[in-house]
Amino acid sequence: MSVHVTPALLGPVGGQLQRADWRFALSAVAGDGLALKHLPPEHQANSEIVAKAVRQNGMALAFAAAPLRGDRPLVLRAVAQNGDALQFAPPELRADRAVALEAVARSGNSLRFVHRSLCADEDFLLEAIARNTRVVWQLPQQLCDDAEFVLRLVQNNGLALQGVAVRLRSDRDIVLAAVAQNGHALQFAADDLRSDPEIVLRAVAQHGHAFQYASHDLRNDEELVLAVLSVSPEARSHASEKLRRDIDEVLVKVSTNDEGARVGLIAPSWSPLLEKDRQVMMQTHFGQHVSTGPSCPDLALAALRQKWGLLSN
Repeated sequence: MSVHVTPALLGPVGGQLQRADWRFALSAVAGDGLALKHLPPEHQANSEIVAKAVRQNGMALAFAAAPLRGDRPLVLRAVAQNGDALQFAPPELRADRAVALEAVARSGNSLRFVHRSLCADEDFLLEAIARNTRVVWQLPQQLCDDAEFVLRLVQNNGLALQGVAVRLRSDRDIVLAAVAQNGHALQFAADDLRSDPEIVLRAVAQHGHAFQYASHDLRNDEELVLAVLSVSPEARSHASEKLRRDIDEVLVKVSTNDEGARVGLIAPSWSPLLEKDRQVMMQTHFGQHVSTGPSCPDLALAALRQKWGLLSN
């Protein structure tokens, strides 16, 4: 029968484990890596025991013997489990680019433990934010207000737009770059830019559901919605309620045969807007399935254009 050993249990007996069974120590840290705190020094200096401890909880690195806290593979294992374990590594490993990037990928807050030499390296910061958007909240204010740096930043990770200076979220070039990299960055743009048709179309081209962040006026603009549907049919769900009704009415008509029967299974409802060589994965109660239904985007868009009284291009 296996027993789960906790730090609370080890507390009173830790000092008596000077000659304890090595397997007992392994069992302890496998159940809770922080149990390493209560093990005798020889176990805290045992690489196999410490490795198992940090695999379970990276913060156990705090209780490893000093030589092991300077062991690069061990530190990498610890920060891969919990980026904040970087604080227990020696300066030379906190200045190690690979170790630091692994840490910030797991925890944006761990940037505060990265060596100042790396924190002064803009290329390192850009790569760190490309791996973890939350790192942007740890950047120095002067960088978040630097238009040239921010442009490079959002080109790597559009969602980093959320952490930059307010004035730069009103910068058209920066917002265009951000939504081109990740359409969902549109939600962090200034209100007037979320009403900009070019920016909205750029965002939707990257991700259809970015349309939900466009202004209500644009989501109720027939001409803009038609353009959006031609780029990304899934954006249909974010059009205004009135236009969604029109869209669904047209899609039913174009997927109905001459006898008045709906053609096949139409799933999702906007699948007729898809090109013939394009399908999407749908999540249903029965698992994932590809979209099904007739492909007639030109017919559907033409019918919508006619319904809305828009002139053909």
